[in-house]
Amino acid sequence: MKTKQLLTIIAAFALCAAPAMAQESVPVYKNTNYSFQERAVDLVSRLTLEEKQALLGNNMAAVPRLGIKQYNVWSEALHG
Repeated sequence: MKTKQLLTIIAAFALCAAPAMAQESVPVYKNTNYSFQERAVDLVSRLTLEEKQALLGNNMAAVPRLGIKQYNVWSEALHG
């Protein structure tokens, strides 16, 4: 009987802790509960120097590991 109670307690704890653990695994830059500034700082801190350099200019390179897609800034018509 004690084994069954122990397993019930462990299962209940696992069910209660699962949502909290899942939320912690989401990076700050993808978590909308944080401010824009906190998310931006987190995202930039995860970029390597080479990735930051590749994001400069008209044709921004993709960074698949962070979910950043390739983008052509020149097509925005925001230039000159």
